[in-house]
Amino acid sequence: MVVFPELFPILQHQPENMRFCLFMGVLLWFSLQASAQNSAVDTAQFPYWISMMDDPQSNYFSTVSAFEKYWEHRTRQKGDGYNAFKRWEYYWGSRLNADGTRRNAAQTYEAMLPYSERAALEYSRGKWTNLGPINVIRFRNGNVRGIGRVNSVAFHPTDSLIMYAGAPKGGFWRTFDGGKSWSTTTDLLPTLGVSAIAVHPQMPSLILLGTGDRDAGDSQGMGVFKSTDGGATFSASNTGMAVQTVNKLFFVPQSPGKVIAATSNGIYLSRDSGSTWTRSSVFTQPAKDLVMKPNNLAVWYTAV
Repeated sequence: MVVFPELFPILQHQPENMRFCLFMGVLLWFSLQASAQNSAVDTAQFPYWISMMDDPQSNYFSTVSAFEKYWEHRTRQKGDGYNAFKRWEYYWGSRLNADGTRRNAAQTYEAMLPYSERAALEYSRGKWTNLGPINVIRFRNGNVRGIGRVNSVAFHPTDSLIMYAGAPKGGFWRTFDGGKSWSTTTDLLPTLGVSAIAVHPQMPSLILLGTGDRDAGDSQGMGVFKSTDGGATFSASNTGMAVQTVNKLFFVPQSPGKVIAATSNGIYLSRDSGSTWTRSSVFTQPAKDLVMKPNNLAVWYTAV
């Protein structure tokens, strides 16, 4: 049964918003009637996808298939519901279980609870105080003058007074007094962009810098730079990686000789503490972020 040709002469004399509402209402009524009369539905002949959209138990993939079969040999008409379905398809496409069932709000809430509990615990462990500058010059538009961004912060594994910070156009900075005073050792490096810092968990004198600015591109990337004296001096350590912007760096837990890096050219792996690198990802898009699955060294997640 096809209802579209019969409806258009009636609907074309109605205001656009009323036309769409009437059209969808009539289609829904016919769809419900047909569903009650015939269990062996032909989705190519009747728009069952309309009632399937409103049925939380209807499988997403089945609904999309019904829609595509129906429209395979039809011509679009104004107010035909096509765009409404596409919005529905886009919305639910990222909210599915693996089998195509729609993830309900209760599932999302239950998945969020453990994350919220962990986040609250992490927040309670860190007590931050603004060390300044407090009184700063502002432009007429309200923007602050003279305060730069910080792309990365890292910590000495055993000495809580030693911390490190990386700026997108200001280099590598370190403090030995818990943040009361800072100094930099990288003013003479060929690039002052630092987006990642990794400290060897067992040999804290070994520090790796991921160069370049990952956010605004204010500094060019030159791969990884390495220090073996606690950040006093650095030298290029980018063999196999070349001049990529390095967005994240991690010494792999329990295998600290391995280092994994998210770069502007995919994921790179080092097996010699960052001296040489090989690209381990099949994709070459910029990898903006990288995290390990808790308690599973074999699974890593990246954002591109």
